[in-house]
This record gives sequence, C-alpha cells and structure tokens, in this order.
Amino acid sequence: MLIHIQPPPAPKPFELEGPFDLERCVAALFYASGSQVILEGGMRPDGGVDLLTLHGGRSTVIQCKYWQKAVGVNEVRELLGAKIDFQASDATFVSTSGFTENAELFARRNRLTLIDANQLQTALTRYSQTREFSEAFAYFSRKCPKCGGTLVHRQNAASKEPFWGCSSFAHTGCKHSEPYDRRLLEPRAKAS
Repeated sequence: MLIHIQPPPAPKPFELEGPFDLERCVAALFYASGSQVILEGGMRPDGGVDLLTLHGGRSTVIQCKYWQKAVGVNEVRELLGAKIDFQASDATFVSTSGFTENAELFARRNRLTLIDANQLQTALTRYSQTREFSEAFAYFSRKCPKCGGTLVHRQNAASKEPFWGCSSFAHTGCKHSEPYDRRLLEPRAKAS
C-alpha cells in the first residue's frame, strides 16, 4: 500500500500595506530575533533612522524604504551619516525594492547591511509565526484609542523618558499618550 503524505502548506507571504507597516514589521523582526528596539521614525523627520536596535552590546541604526524603485547611493550615504551621528556600531538599510549597483558597492565599502525584499521575506518566513514577532508587531502597530491615529515613539524633553504619543497631535491636537513598554528597551533573554 502506497501512502501519499501531503507536505504542510507553505507559510503565506507577509503582506505590507505601506511604509509604517514596513517599519513596524522590521521592528518586530529585530525584537523576535533578540534585540531591544526603539522606533525612531513615524510621522516626523527621523534623521535617516527609523529604528534603533541594541543587541549584545552593539547598537544598529536602521532605515526602511517602502519604494517601487531601487534605493540609490545617496540614500545609503545618508544612512552612513546617521550611523556616525548616532555613534552606532552598525547600520542596516531595508528596502522593498532593492538597491542600485552603486548603492551596493558603497554599502560593501562602508560595511553597511542591505536587506532587499527577498531577504526580508526570508526573515519573515523564519520569525513571523513566533509569539515574539506577533506580540511586538501588534504592540508597534497600535492605534490611538481616541482618534485612530498611529501611536509613535516620543521622548519627554525634560526626563528623556520614552512614551507613545498620537501622530495626529499636530493636525487634530489629540494629546493621547501611553507609557513605552520597558521590555522593548531592556536587555533581552535569548530569543526562542
């Protein structure tokens, strides 16, 4: 008797709906892989950095681009400037579209990590079904309960304490804020 065993279905590709979705997805990936994560981007100018991660005593600045065209050398050069400005150990550029040849050459010469759509999908296949990814993605994707705006990372000017603030503040005056989950800022145990 011949028994045919069906392989399990392949995981469904993770769908990104826009630039903020990409930032939150990458944040959740780094969190699921064991890093501490701070969202720097959002609705305000980010100085070339969307995320700051800490892992094993090393800091990494990350820029994310949800683009249709390949990222050029100028954008990758800006990431090098941000790495220097933040005094980070490493720098990573994540793009949904890929990179020009000149951008790849510049990144290699300056030891910058480039992640294209295929590499991003590979990482998502590995981590998107984990509890850590799901919890972090849900946390980073929350909306303001008062007006529905996106909650973005902010910092108290006096105390330097991080908090979540409504991105609609400048447009609607919504003053909703919440404390930033300290687990995302404190040293992580080894990821599962």
